[in-house]
Amino acid sequence: MKRIALPLALVVVLLPFTANAQAPNIKQYITQIANGWTTEAKRALPDMLVDYPEDPGVMFMHASLVEDPTRSLTMFERVVNAYPKSEWADDALFRIIAYSCVKNNVEKARKALLTMREQYLQSEYLAAANDLVRMTVGLPPAQEKKVAASPAPATTVTPAAAAAAAPTAADPSKPFTIQVGSYTSKEQAQSTLDSFKAKRMKATVVEVARGNWKSFTINVGDYTTIDEAKADVNAVKSICRCKAFVVKR
Repeated sequence: MKRIALPLALVVVLLPFTANAQAPNIKQYITQIANGWTTEAKRALPDMLVDYPEDPGVMFMHASLVEDPTRSLTMFERVVNAYPKSEWADDALFRIIAYSCVKNNVEKARKALLTMREQYLQSEYLAAANDLVRMTVGLPPAQEKKVAASPAPATTVTPAAAAAAAPTAADPSKPFTIQVGSYTSKEQAQSTLDSFKAKRMKATVVEVARGNWKSFTINVGDYTTIDEAKADVNAVKSICRCKAFVVKR
């Protein structure tokens, strides 16, 4: 009898740990809450908080039952920040976006949407989140999205093209340059020029007049020979993400 008692005792001891190792079925409660049936979820929650205090699903369920939206927001943010890889992270992020839109918190709503685009591209909530932001606080500008989601890779450029400097008169001893754009609007050309200067590129705007028609061309770098200019074309393309080709002034 003693030889049987020890294994049985081990089984009794291990059973609670086996049961606790399995996460609770949260989805059924979330569905009930969404349909307005909160009684069973509220009854089950206290035990879940004791048995699974760090389970992101339990945290999400708890946040869904809290009546104070400000407290709910803090709890949803904890799920996203502490458990970004869990199945509940994009659910929580969508709630953050919705709350921010309702409160007209433009910065928070846009930032959360960009996070969803970057980290949860396959989320079933992405399309709805995008429309919600678009119809309330407005989508983030295209440039903001590009910087947040796809930073331009660092590229090595030779000093001739990369030296930061204010526009100066062309050096006659360096007749070649790289053209990266041509615009009919001076304002548009200036805006593009400013973006190049922000990337520490030596760029200038040249006004070209043909009769009653004018264009504003943006050039990058000054080169003595055409071969020197060609050597920099690919590097310039990678930074400006535009068509770039060598021209003679």
